[in-house]
Amino acid sequence: MSLINHASPTASARITKERSTVIGGGFEWNGATYQTDPVSVSLISGRVAKILAKRSLEEELADFVWRSKDDVNHTFTPNDFLRFAISLDYFVEAKYVASWSKKASL
Repeated sequence: MSLINHASPTASARITKERSTVIGGGFEWNGATYQTDPVSVSLISGRVAKILAKRSLEEELADFVWRSKDDVNHTFTPNDFLRFAISLDYFVEAKYVASWSKKASL
């Protein structure tokens, strides 16, 4: 006896697209929304690498500005930016886990 599967053959692709849309829609942190499209996430990861590299080299780390989605400048300390990046990672991870759960229930 075989089970009848009522899931659309495109359901998995739809869930993946929904996940990408939600992730790309922006991430709120400390009252501001930041861009989270693939290029922005890459730039955030690059800044994290720069902070960690400068720390490893015992070089000075100055505060810097990062722009929110509405083009407002926000000053970050290096530690605040690391916290921001960690929160962004949790946000993205949660969206992936939720989509995997949806796909598993198809």
